[in-house]
Amino acid sequence: MASKADEYRHRARQCLELAGRFRDAEARVTLSHMARVWLRLADFNEDAGKMGATFQQQQQIQPKKDR
Repeated sequence: MASKADEYRHRARQCLELAGRFRDAEARVTLSHMARVWLRLADFNEDAGKMGATFQQQQQIQPKKDR
């Protein structure tokens, strides 16, 4: 299964492909903007995943040491 970030990048590509089919400049600009938003979501999703993994790693319970 693809990650959410991969899915968002796929949606960005779809927006850009659609933008190339429109003659209307406003539609092309709107679809290009939507592609940028999808790409930002992909980056945010990846960054959040990395932060979550780091946080989870730091939260692991350490065994008690005998004194």
